[in-house]
Amino acid sequence: MKIITNFINFPYYTYLCMKNCLVIRKYGYIGDLLMMTPALKELSKTYKIDLLIPEGYEGVFQNLDFIKDICFNKDTINYDKIFDLNDYEFNYEQIYQTKIEKTKQELFAEALNVKITDLKPLIILDKRELAWINNYLKDINRKILLLAPKSKMFHVIGH
Repeated sequence: MKIITNFINFPYYTYLCMKNCLVIRKYGYIGDLLMMTPALKELSKTYKIDLLIPEGYEGVFQNLDFIKDICFNKDTINYDKIFDLNDYEFNYEQIYQTKIEKTKQELFAEALNVKITDLKPLIILDKRELAWINNYLKDINRKILLLAPKSKMFHVIGH
């Protein structure tokens, strides 16, 4: 039987000792929320993350294991750190509109004070969602392109 003598290196203990933070993003659409995911993943190495987002967008984050809780109204008293991202990239775009050189992912990383190397947004589908998509694509037997400008929610096509 191995006895652990250095609990600081034990991952679960490290997680328990992490501070809690709340990331607020009450405005924006699904694309903006997806662009936050690389920075949130990096932030999760330092904090346990709760998100305060608009209702209807929780599906974007529900399968991301680095998000502790998703909420729509929350008391902000019990957090070690609060990041309010409501207007961050909008203000940046208004100031530097003619010469924007940063991606939204980089702007969110800057606002959360993290460095990211992978800009790819994260969305993780569960087995049921993947099965539905695979069956749908097999049934239609052609390539499709889905555009959803300014959509408030992701809707399943075909039901």
